[in-house]
Amino acid sequence: MLTARVEWESLARMKSERFIRFAAGMFIIALAMYWLLYTTDRRLRVGKGPWAVQFTTNHAGEPMLIIHQPTLDITNRTIEFAGETVPPNFQPVTLRFDTPQAVPAPVPFGRWIYHDLMYLPGVVTFDLFPSTTNVASPRHEIELLPAGIYINRTPHDWQQAEPWRVDTQAKRDWPTRKR
Repeated sequence: MLTARVEWESLARMKSERFIRFAAGMFIIALAMYWLLYTTDRRLRVGKGPWAVQFTTNHAGEPMLIIHQPTLDITNRTIEFAGETVPPNFQPVTLRFDTPQAVPAPVPFGRWIYHDLMYLPGVVTFDLFPSTTNVASPRHEIELLPAGIYINRTPHDWQQAEPWRVDTQAKRDWPTRKR
């Protein structure tokens, strides 16, 4: 009877040791898979880089945006706002849109109202040059997407060679989109 008990305890100890080795092996495999998937996803999220938008003026002193996204071959794409004026104490600045923020957020010519920056460059939308501080006032809406640009809700191709000129008469009281 004593030998049977010793054999059973020995067998139970071997099963326990095998289970611990199996559990440790599975933990190491799960940890390695998590690391692999996390680094791959991180590379996909930030690999193309953010939109870089320079808020500046042209040679005539009109407000202008210069848009860059080198990975998508978008460089020095300009939007000139004819008839608009820059805010008081304006200094040219380049903003990189790579970190989500609470929107609306101020930008030099208006507000940053929407972003989807899960996978860069993502989507960035601005309301620019509002007629008043009231949200429901005529303004320009500019939306940057990898596939194209929307200027006052009109789609344009990034391959257009000339700068886009936007007149003040193109302002509208754009209804807020549900996102």
